[in-house]
Amino acid sequence: MTKNVKLRVFTSDDKQLLFHLLQLYIYDLEGSGIRGIQIDYETGIYSFPSFDSLFEVSSRVPIGIYLDAMPIGFALLYEPLAPGADYDIAEFFVKRAFRRRGVGSKAVALLAGEYTGTFIVTALSENEAAVRFWQSAISKNVALSLEGGSPHYDPQFVDYKFSSQSHLDDTINADSH
Repeated sequence: MTKNVKLRVFTSDDKQLLFHLLQLYIYDLEGSGIRGIQIDYETGIYSFPSFDSLFEVSSRVPIGIYLDAMPIGFALLYEPLAPGADYDIAEFFVKRAFRRRGVGSKAVALLAGEYTGTFIVTALSENEAAVRFWQSAISKNVALSLEGGSPHYDPQFVDYKFSSQSHLDDTINADSH
């Protein structure tokens, strides 16, 4: 199943698709203890205040995760706030029906292959499934190197920092000259 996983940058033509995937994502988050989720009780639509910026700000890259031609999730790459990182995986989501099949780990490996550098991702400490996923996805991809599962400035979160192998190879080659 994982060999057919592909990534594609969402364009403004994909706004509605990403909006619907975000609704599923926020619905899932609602049960994980995260605070501040807002919903319009008249429409049943969850709020994602920075949604339009995903298509307007060049330092934000919305990426679709596809299995064959079917959209099954997304990753939102942002310019990192943390020093020493090239990318912040601000949000990452795979539909429930496709979890625990290696699809998410494959998508992480593809991201690291396509966007060379150092990544940071933050997981809600109470979201045990997300913490386990990131530990597993990073450790099972031999092309990635985990630089730490460090406490976030807020104990409610855990940060993971990892680098793609080609970035590590570039660093090693630069250091050896």
